[in-house]
Amino acid sequence: MIRRGAMDITKTLNNAMKYVEDNLDNKIDVNDVAQKAGCSVFNFVRMFSFLSGISFSEYLRKRRLTKAGYELQNTDIKILDLSLKYGYESPTSFNRAFTMHHGVAPSRARYFGTTLRAYMPLTFSITIKGVIAMEFKIEERAGFRAVGFKKRFRTDNGENFREIPKMWNKSMEDGTFENLMKLNDSEIKGCLGVCTNMEGVEFDYYIATPSDQKNVGELEEIVFKTQLYAIFPCTLEKIQEITKRIFSEWLPASEYKHASAPEIEMYYSDDSVEILIPIEK
Repeated sequence: MIRRGAMDITKTLNNAMKYVEDNLDNKIDVNDVAQKAGCSVFNFVRMFSFLSGISFSEYLRKRRLTKAGYELQNTDIKILDLSLKYGYESPTSFNRAFTMHHGVAPSRARYFGTTLRAYMPLTFSITIKGVIAMEFKIEERAGFRAVGFKKRFRTDNGENFREIPKMWNKSMEDGTFENLMKLNDSEIKGCLGVCTNMEGVEFDYYIATPSDQKNVGELEEIVFKTQLYAIFPCTLEKIQEITKRIFSEWLPASEYKHASAPEIEMYYSDDSVEILIPIEK
């Protein structure tokens, strides 16, 4: 049986795609698109990327250039007017983008028989997945305090998946991580990766540890409130894979939605990991 959550998210995502398609020649605010999809901008652009394999900004660019190519071949619109219509500040920037997308300059596209590249509109549908099982549990975790250091990342084009491992490696090489772990005085042992302050396509990522110590120098305090989580056990090498599956498979098909609270990766001494996604009905 298909769960109600999967049907709902498919419907709202397709409503968002229809809105995009109807407004390709207007200014599109990603806040409006996310509202149509029924989620925050951060969760929309992340879910879109995981489900489609392309960032939302890149999809929008490809669709506009596809439409521009069609208009060049079928109307007498001026290239200057076309560049302004699809949001380019100058014919030069439009020419560059059009040539990279289609392989020919806009002026050449008017010639009969010129081959152009079409990127078709996306629609989302429910697909049967889950051949590889995902273990999870729903659990309320008590609030706690942690301290750590942070860096701001972006989700577009997978920057976060490339750069966050570099942040971990650097902290271990320069001794920052070792000094941080000396502050762990909690029953919760291990270290944390925390995704919070999600705005647009940006978020803060903390490397942290549970601690009640006050004299922590330049480290920052993070206070977690009691929260309901979907908790996914995994191994260190599988964390990115499981994260993608959570947002492309589990969450869309579940009866829950993402709550406005930090996401937590809990790393334990035996190299096991728990991914905690804050949820609500």
